[in-house]
Amino acid sequence: MKSNILYSLALGILCLFAACSEKEGTFSPKKQIEHVRYSSSTVQERYNDTTGYWEITAASAIPKVLAETWVWEEGLLKNITYHSEVTPNGEEQTVSFTYVQNRVNLIETPNERITFTYNGNRLRTAELFDKKLDTLTPYQTFYFYYDGTHLSQIEIYTRENAKSKTLRLLQDRWTTYMHETMGVNPSALDMAKNKAKAAKGVNSEVINLTWQGDNVSSMYTEDDYSSLQVDYTYDEKNNPLRHFLYTLSGMYASEGVEFANKNNITKASSTFTLHELDYEEVQQSEVNYLYSYSNDWPVEKQVVKVYGDEEEGYRTTERFVYYYEYSN
Repeated sequence: MKSNILYSLALGILCLFAACSEKEGTFSPKKQIEHVRYSSSTVQERYNDTTGYWEITAASAIPKVLAETWVWEEGLLKNITYHSEVTPNGEEQTVSFTYVQNRVNLIETPNERITFTYNGNRLRTAELFDKKLDTLTPYQTFYFYYDGTHLSQIEIYTRENAKSKTLRLLQDRWTTYMHETMGVNPSALDMAKNKAKAAKGVNSEVINLTWQGDNVSSMYTEDDYSSLQVDYTYDEKNNPLRHFLYTLSGMYASEGVEFANKNNITKASSTFTLHELDYEEVQQSEVNYLYSYSNDWPVEKQVVKVYGDEEEGYRTTERFVYYYEYSN
């Protein structure tokens, strides 16, 4: 689960709620996750034109390990411990949650602090502070806008001098997700955002969401140099992470939007376009999600991504598996 992939944006926030009648910031699922275990495998193949078959050239795997431990008190999530096997620096780290009237108003990691404000039942802003840079001024601010009962747009502003690409604890869980779930070339995406920042003098982003029922059907974002469209399909089972506010990273990972939904993503199809005056690069990918269930709740989720094809003469299949264990 360790990765050297850097994000084009430090943080993202697609973890909100479908119904305005429910208070955002309240995470009280019927099934409480106690442990998350993780495993992965990668198989590289080349296509043999003579035989017409794929031949394995390399394979690797990470065995099933304990990735996360969730601690609950009186129905509220108090902290998540990320174990050393899945953190980039190989050290166990903890994220804590603080509440006011059962709503999250603070998420804290060893390196960052995130505060939330609400307008009635809805989330209004989120401010992110880097403890090492400046504890009084947020380096990133999110504004949330609604259309009827659903969140429709998120505006994100980042300070010019913020080290927004530093891998922080808040991103640890997500450092592979853009790679795992979207298949977006991180170097191309990084380049586009850097150019946009240099041109504008500020790093800003607008995320637009489209809904179908209680699930986000698509997300779209663009700037002067790039655009990203992601379309989703779903199962009809319970999503154990619905209403979970801690997805402030991995803006372009489908995991980020998953937590807004009533159901679980089964497919994420993305189109990333990098464009300049005389150049355009389009990358398309499709990610499939496979589940095993117990009483309509997922106990295993497989994220499967395939790169390459017969025409290119090579193929890489990556499989990331998450095992959910519940306390009730």
